[in-house]
Amino acid sequence: MTGSTMHGILFKSLKDFVVERHDREAWDGALDSAGLTGKVYLPIDTYDDAELRRLVEAVSDRTGGPVGELQEAFGRYAGGRLLETYGNVASEEGGALELIANTETRIHSVLRARDPDIDPPNLTCRRDGDAVRVEYRSERDLCSVAKGIARGVGDHYDEPVAVTESACMRDGDEHCELVVRTE
Repeated sequence: MTGSTMHGILFKSLKDFVVERHDREAWDGALDSAGLTGKVYLPIDTYDDAELRRLVEAVSDRTGGPVGELQEAFGRYAGGRLLETYGNVASEEGGALELIANTETRIHSVLRARDPDIDPPNLTCRRDGDAVRVEYRSERDLCSVAKGIARGVGDHYDEPVAVTESACMRDGDEHCELVVRTE
């Protein structure tokens, strides 16, 4: 357990994702399997990030899907939810790549200022021609969720994006590097 906290909107989005893709029983079963029976997640609260990992693993076990694929699909779903919630800090101007390139300054820094207890990943983003290179640093090991969120941002702007990973902490690299391009 890293002991850091995540915003409740991610937990609420995971619940909605599981209920929409599967059913309420799948969510309740995942809560039980993760040792969180009856827990209710509110979008305005914060929760231990270890609970999200346990829930994702429990959903993966119950549905038979690989954890990485589940994380990415959930991230794509959550991308739209995050923009609905934080749309006031994310400009509609410039499109998907512009927002992705400025996520750290427009969104994460605002979240940290509003609630110092939450700990979004540290992103270093730079434009590289027709792409954005995102260096993702987090002890959470949720780079697959980040890939999905990038795709969800593209969906929100009606600009499909391709995401490749040129480096990954799971492979021993010091950070994950995502390369995001519009398709």
